[in-house]
Amino acid sequence: MIKRICVTGASGRAGRVTVAELLAHGYEVVATDRVKPPHDLGTGVLLADLTDHGQAVEVLAGTDAVVWASSETTLGLPFEVPPRYAPVDEDHYPHPTTTYALSKVASETIAGHIADWSGVPFIGLRFSNILGPADYERFPSYWPDPQARKWNLWGYIDERDAAAAGRLALEAPAEGSASYIIAAADTVMNRSSEGLLKEVFPDVPLTRDIGEFGSLLAADRAAKALGFVPQHSWRDHLGTA
Repeated sequence: MIKRICVTGASGRAGRVTVAELLAHGYEVVATDRVKPPHDLGTGVLLADLTDHGQAVEVLAGTDAVVWASSETTLGLPFEVPPRYAPVDEDHYPHPTTTYALSKVASETIAGHIADWSGVPFIGLRFSNILGPADYERFPSYWPDPQARKWNLWGYIDERDAAAAGRLALEAPAEGSASYIIAAADTVMNRSSEGLLKEVFPDVPLTRDIGEFGSLLAADRAAKALGFVPQHSWRDHLGTA
């Protein structure tokens, strides 16, 4: 049974909440980062540079799995060039438009080959913009201008759901390699998602009904493979108007 987990980037936003999620579910966590966290994580943090082979070997010794994040940018973000269709799903990959996105595509590709060679499974989580309750007060400032957040089709993921996705990926049956979109069930906007798409990307076809505020980043495959269903929305904090 997987019990001792290394969380890379543990001092960062996603790392901190992932450490908390795993500790709350009884995992032993090896938290590592190049910098100290802004507050106590409930466990020590090993300061290390994982690009150094010796340090990486030392940090990972005795661990059962490693938590590492991919990105929604692998799908074509920022969408200065419109997506081919919406909601965007895993078949839109790979379409890196920045060096950051390219680094994530390269990392997923390398991990996939290593999984094939070694038999050690790999699951990549393509997180949307990770936000939390402290950020939701800013959302009304986005509403007057739909162009402001078109770069990722108005998507986001609550930090608590991002952490849960990491845990679920560890607990899911896995072999080979696979990557999944991890996004909230809704958008950051207080208006129809279909209307937003028609206004900002009028030539982009909507391939299925998404409801009034449904996300334009499809997390369906993560639901099927990992059991991931987002539980949090900014609407729980601010309402819809």
